[in-house]
Formats: sequence, C-alpha cells, structure tokens
Amino acid sequence: GCSMDSRLTYASMFVIALATLSFEITLSRLLSVVTWYHLGFFAISVAMLGMTAGAITVFLWKRNLTLDQISNRIKLACVGFGITVPLSVVGVCYLKFNVGDVLLHPLRAFATFLLNTSLISLPFYFSGIAISAFLARSPLPVNRLYAADLIGASIGCIVVLVGLSIMDTPSFGIFSGLIGFLPAILL
Repeated sequence: GCSMDSRLTYASMFVIALATLSFEITLSRLLSVVTWYHLGFFAISVAMLGMTAGAITVFLWKRNLTLDQISNRIKLACVGFGITVPLSVVGVCYLKFNVGDVLLHPLRAFATFLLNTSLISLPFYFSGIAISAFLARSPLPVNRLYAADLIGASIGCIVVLVGLSIMDTPSFGIFSGLIGFLPAILL
C-alpha cells in the first residue's frame, strides 16, 4: 500500500496536471475569441515554451536538495501558477492584438505580442517546475507519477467541457488557477 504522503503526492500531480490542461484549453478558446482566431493555437506553443523553461529550471537545481526543499519548491510553483493565471487572463483580455497595429504601428504590435507571450507563458513555467520536479526529483515510482499526470490532464480536458458550459471563458480560466493552488495545500 501507499503511505499517506505518497497518496498526497500522486493527488498533487493529478491536480496540477488537471489545472494546467484546463487552463491551456481555456486559454486557446480565449485567444481565438479575443484575438485572431488562429492565435488560439498559439496557446499550445506558449504553454510548451513555459513548461520547457520550468523543466530547465528544475534541471538546474542543485542535486543535493532534501525532499523537504523539493516539496517547498513544488508548493511555491503551484502558488506561482495560481497567482499568474489571472494575470494571463487579464493580459489576453486587455492587451489585444489589432490587425491595423501590425501594419501601422509594428513596434507597438511587437511589444504587445511580446508582453502577452510573457504573461501567457508564466503559469506554464510554474506548472512546468511542479510537474518536472515531481517526475525528476520524487522518490516515488516515475511510472505511477506519470500515470497521475496523464489521468489528471485527461480529466482536465473533460473539466473544461463542463466548466465552460456553466462559466464564461475568463472566469473559468481564473478558476483553473484556483485549482492550481490545491497541490500547495495538499503537500
């Protein structure tokens, strides 16, 4: 059997994966409505950018960190995810891309695009830290942690369907960020 700590670790991995995928799908919908529709796919690229940066951060951590130090960093990453999701939603809603700006004000369009990219990638940076730290630094079996990750992500896709049927897109995006706080509480 699993000890209570391992169950909480698996549950935390499940929840951060669920929150990450829920937010990513919500973000793609939000981008497709607020900006040019094809920028909805931009969410996937920026999510991968942020998660990769988070994984690199975990790779650069000292090898001799204690489990308590790793757990604390995962908690902080989950809190970072929860805090930065609303910033991303506000950024997408208020820092709009205009077709005319690309031609008439290319520097402003570039600055808006760069700022939005940064704001959008931040939550994924933090979830990338949490997920990578779980997979690379936990003493638990990687196959079980990865299963919790995959199951959480797949349930997150279903949660979006239900959530967007009862909430508007920006509100559900922020709700996804609130879900991301749960692993910090569980750990």
